[in-house]
Amino acid sequence: MTDILMLAGSSVSRLLFESFPKEYLSSVFSEDMGIDDLIDQIILELVKYAYDSSQEKHSIRYYLGQLDNVEKEAAAMRYSRLQKLANEYKNRELDYFESQGFSVEDARPPQMQDMNEKLDGYRLSEMHFFEITNIGDLELIKAIINHRLHSAKKVSNNQFREIAGQYDKFAISLKEQCNDSDEKMVFNSLAYYTLEWKYAFDFIYQCATSMERSDCTDPIEVFSKTGILLGYRFIDSVLGFSASADSRMVGYREKLIPFLLRDKTAFERYAEQLALLAHIKENAIIDGVPIKQWFVENTDIHDWASFFREYNVFRCRNELKDYSNKIIRNMRGLINLVFPKNPDKRYYNDSQKDDTIGVQFIEEVIPVVKLDCYIEEYQNDAGALCARLRDKASNKRVIIQGDEEQKEHLLRFLSSARRYSEVMPTVFCRDGTDVVAVRGLVKNEDSDSIELSLEAPGAGYLFQ
Repeated sequence: MTDILMLAGSSVSRLLFESFPKEYLSSVFSEDMGIDDLIDQIILELVKYAYDSSQEKHSIRYYLGQLDNVEKEAAAMRYSRLQKLANEYKNRELDYFESQGFSVEDARPPQMQDMNEKLDGYRLSEMHFFEITNIGDLELIKAIINHRLHSAKKVSNNQFREIAGQYDKFAISLKEQCNDSDEKMVFNSLAYYTLEWKYAFDFIYQCATSMERSDCTDPIEVFSKTGILLGYRFIDSVLGFSASADSRMVGYREKLIPFLLRDKTAFERYAEQLALLAHIKENAIIDGVPIKQWFVENTDIHDWASFFREYNVFRCRNELKDYSNKIIRNMRGLINLVFPKNPDKRYYNDSQKDDTIGVQFIEEVIPVVKLDCYIEEYQNDAGALCARLRDKASNKRVIIQGDEEQKEHLLRFLSSARRYSEVMPTVFCRDGTDVVAVRGLVKNEDSDSIELSLEAPGAGYLFQ
């Protein structure tokens, strides 16, 4: 790993030991669930953020630019259908948010009417284009999206083995190409990471095989104990802060499955680790710069590749899978719950304190506005229950600028308040003690609203 990443890792380690009680850290971490593992995940999240921020977005027409007209027309039709399928998958999740009372129209994918709009209208990064390509190329992904894999009537055991084998071969090919270049190392590692984060097939296989080696044989019981390892999660830390994040520690979570199945404390310990990850990623600063932005400005493709060479996101894959009828039956049960229809440890040594970079948590000196907000519920013109943020002091509506992905993240964040209303019951009240703390740069303010941009050092939102 490059020196800059080792410095960042050792400084995050120092931040953890200086900011949190020793007794708390001892209760959260153990030999099986070590602090180095968490630091790996923090670095991975920051590397992914820096990589995503560096990617240009282009139209589908751009990615089809090397084809002749006949090939391009056929490919355009294919990718249009795949983008539609991807949008349907996304809209299902947004439908859930809408059912929870949140307005989601601003976050929905654009509606394209004709082929030219579809070719030029969708703006995709190379990774996004990879995703929709593999929705079409991998039958397993299509079967998951279309909610067919859980049923032997829709996908027989032999068909299950066939499409699972195709996915396995694809994952192996990604791994084998990693050493071709730094670019391949980063892209292929993040490609597999993205597939497992969103579809979790290898994770589900390991859960199914663990069922055979434990006393847990009921998929519902297994999922109740291991479900914390995937999906979007809201965590209320025992230290009093709240955090929300995607639980996607690919390359670490797989080894935790046996511990979660047999150790009742492992669930709470992992939840605290997830809260720490989200808290540090969103609130730590380096030399006055938010840590996410610092990674964008101070690391590059060579640093990211050095991380993935040592971390090896493929390390927990079982490349000699046995898809027996029993394993497939266990996997089907787990898939139906996860997707319902409706390398050696690296020690970030803190002993050489002169060689660490200064990391601390965001303080109020960061030059952004901080608003204490509450969530207001209201009915839109169609009579649907919706929600929005309001500033407690002025009662003005708070509008957060952002693209579709940022708006979707905000919806995920706000929806977690409804699911955990017992934890923060007054977040929907102007005079309540629970708040949504929003930091951002004021772009516009009038008598009714305050519009904030999150493109500023220290910007973001969290429950307090």
